[in-house]
Amino acid sequence: MARKYPFSKSGLENRYFETKLNCEHLLFFNPLKKLEMMLFKLKKTLLLALLALPLLGYPKGSSAQNSPALQQEFQEGLNAFATSQFEKARDHFKNALTQDPTSDTLLYNLALTEYRLGQNGWALAYLRKALLLNPWNRSSKNLFHEVESKIRSRNNSDWSPYTQLALLSETIPFGLTQTFAMLFFVALAYAYFRVRTAVPSNPLPTKLLIAGVVFVLIALFAGLQILIGLQPRASVALGTQAKTGPSDEQPELFLLPEGELVKVRETKGEWLRIENQASNQGWVRAENVFVVSQGDLTW
Repeated sequence: MARKYPFSKSGLENRYFETKLNCEHLLFFNPLKKLEMMLFKLKKTLLLALLALPLLGYPKGSSAQNSPALQQEFQEGLNAFATSQFEKARDHFKNALTQDPTSDTLLYNLALTEYRLGQNGWALAYLRKALLLNPWNRSSKNLFHEVESKIRSRNNSDWSPYTQLALLSETIPFGLTQTFAMLFFVALAYAYFRVRTAVPSNPLPTKLLIAGVVFVLIALFAGLQILIGLQPRASVALGTQAKTGPSDEQPELFLLPEGELVKVRETKGEWLRIENQASNQGWVRAENVFVVSQGDLTW
């Protein structure tokens, strides 16, 4: 028998409260239904987090700030560059970069100046960081490909396909590509489970499995993104020999050509212990490389 309410309530309100009580009664005595609703809310939250990953993966670089000293250094650098005084322009851009190290505009102008001076290794190093800060900058992309082609032709014997892929990957928004990849696998899994559940003799809990697949993929790629962000990397600006220890007197191990991207494993004064693509480790002077992603240099 339907539950009675005070006479002041209309019949529509009575039906509303009866439906609400029936739903609460159903959820209380049917925990599977309640779990399904919780999984549905969790799935929506995870999908929103999935779509937000590209925004988390790339911090935006700042343009030149409005401090007078910085603006003056930047403008003097532009004036020197316009009159082909590239060494003077480089000094001004470096001074400005110390005040705003996350400016992709300053990094691009400094890279262009180094390129005009014939320092392709330094130019490529600055462009790597500029593209990490702002992967949508078309000018940085075009200059990156031009400098990369010159370094590749000069160090053709030391230029492996993996090195080329590492360089080109700097121009591709990693967060965006991983999002599309994850959405593709989720759609593929959803289509597979829909086909399986279409057979009455072999049903599968589609919603629960889809939520599980989404959770595992997000956790996997988010963990990978965190590990990549914590790993400091550097670009070899000047070709140098890696040594067995942090000293000039130590024996040489292998050659690091300019333009190669390496991992930074340890810092010790003016020396860095690096690891190249072949997993070889050695010590190089910090002045010969440029750290493009800081990560955590304390371990």
